[in-house]
Amino acid sequence: MAMALDLMRLRHLNYEGPEISSGRALRRMPGPLRDLLRRINGFVAFDGGFHLRGVCLDPGWHSIQAVMSGPGAFHQLFDNVSPQDVPFAQDALGDQFLLRGYRIHLLHAETGDVEDLEMDLDQFMDAVVEDPLSTLDMAPLHIFMEEGGRLTPGELLEVEPPLCLRQPGQPTSFKALACAERMENLSLLARRMSLVPDVGLFDMLNK
Repeated sequence: MAMALDLMRLRHLNYEGPEISSGRALRRMPGPLRDLLRRINGFVAFDGGFHLRGVCLDPGWHSIQAVMSGPGAFHQLFDNVSPQDVPFAQDALGDQFLLRGYRIHLLHAETGDVEDLEMDLDQFMDAVVEDPLSTLDMAPLHIFMEEGGRLTPGELLEVEPPLCLRQPGQPTSFKALACAERMENLSLLARRMSLVPDVGLFDMLNK
């Protein structure tokens, strides 16, 4: 992982987290994540395509503690996230990478589904550096940037209509939103998705 992070530091970092705010909070992190955060306390890379959170109080959008136990904790927003999950990172759209034990799981935030990626943290970080386009689903961000848009640290990309509801050939619009607002929107969408059957889903949600 050391070589991958050195490469990311040299070529792709847009934001680097502040000093660790709490040694006690750091010690609560799983061992591999704790070792990584001791080297670099989180960052934003690839023009907002990847955000690794850090142990800090400020800024709030960068804080692992906030998404684990704060007012907007993800286990309160998404039914399939547990209080024991560690939402340590996210992509530009707000899909969340969770440490569940020592394995990486992906929260598909539009639907609320959680997928086991069958990787540990070292393997995942190597995949982020070696193939960010597919590992992080960066195509929507690239389209947004080609249209002149930019994400600043603390922002995520809102897509309308949601990708899970988009019909072939349907126009798509993008805008930057604060992380907390985007995640609240995704939580509401995921709950709506869980309440309707798959058949006729698009029509039912858009009545």
